[in-house]
Amino acid sequence: MTSEAPRRWRSFAFVSATVPDVLPLYRFFHTEFGDDTPSEERMASWIRMCPSAFTLAVKSAELDLSSDERAIVGAYKSLPITLAAVAQLEQGRVSGSRFESQHIASNTTDVAAVYLGDVYSPDLLLRGGLREDLIKETVQAIGERITPVYARPFTNKGWKAMRRHGFIQVNNGSDELELRALCKLADGRRLIDVLSRS
Repeated sequence: MTSEAPRRWRSFAFVSATVPDVLPLYRFFHTEFGDDTPSEERMASWIRMCPSAFTLAVKSAELDLSSDERAIVGAYKSLPITLAAVAQLEQGRVSGSRFESQHIASNTTDVAAVYLGDVYSPDLLLRGGLREDLIKETVQAIGERITPVYARPFTNKGWKAMRRHGFIQVNNGSDELELRALCKLADGRRLIDVLSRS
């Protein structure tokens, strides 16, 4: 769900991950998310279905280096998912780290929702830049369509932001969100409000 050209933010560039980026990306995410990190094979299958499944933050000076030479300093995932994926997600039969490749929409007509997650950088300022980029890219990809957005808050900061901006918990429809519980924003176009109020 991201643009093709690198996007610059301060001294960093945001680029879509490719299959050669999967091993360093897996290691980067695993340090923060542990067993909630999707397997390398799963991540590669998502990228094959949707080349913009993961966005990496790299230092602008390292942009032209190969995947094994440049350091990933931040990342996020944005997965366009199918109607079947939404049903299984809401039933608790699949999670955002366990989607199968057939759950990922490979064209815009198959997109029933967007799953956002794994916004991480050890640099808190860069994490804010990644969050802003994620929102802008998602709103741009959604366009005029009413498209639900799903996510799970892993941190208190994410929990507060999601609660403040209209996400509800899927299992009970409450706006009293729990950490790590699946949450939904019925109209993803409202994400732009998150930026205007931040």
